[in-house]
Amino acid sequence: MPPVPRPRPGRHPREVEVCYRQRQYARARYCQAHHLRWKAARRRGETADEEAWRRSESAVNADREVNLRGLPERVVAEILYGLQARTAAGSKTWDHFLHPLCDRLRADGAPSLEVFADPVKFETLAHTKSMPAWYGRCWSG
Repeated sequence: MPPVPRPRPGRHPREVEVCYRQRQYARARYCQAHHLRWKAARRRGETADEEAWRRSESAVNADREVNLRGLPERVVAEILYGLQARTAAGSKTWDHFLHPLCDRLRADGAPSLEVFADPVKFETLAHTKSMPAWYGRCWSG
C-alpha cells in the first residue's frame, strides 16, 4: 500500500491563534498584518498581556471569509446551524454581520451564543442599526 500523503508543515508556526497567514521570516513572531496590529495596540496602551492579545485578536479579513478559528466547537456548531437555518429560510447572510459576532465571542471566551440571551450583553452588539434584529432572527427559537 502506498504511503498516505500528508501536508507539509508551514515554514513558520503562527502565534496568533486565528491567523492562517505565514510569518515572513523565522525571527518574526507574527504575519505582517498582526505585527502592525500588535505594535499599534501597544503604542495606544490597549494591552500589556501579549498572550491574551494572541488569543483574542481577530483574523485578517480577506475575500469575505468569516474565520471561526479559536472559537469553541459548540459556538462553531451554533453559528453554522444559524447560517443553515437562515439559508433554508431564503435569507442572505453578509460577512460584515458575522465578523463582529465571531470577534466578540472569541474576545469574551464565550462558551455558547446563549451569552447573548442577556439583554445588556446583546445590546453591546449593536455596531450597526440592524445587527441586534439580525442576530435575533438567526437564533430565535
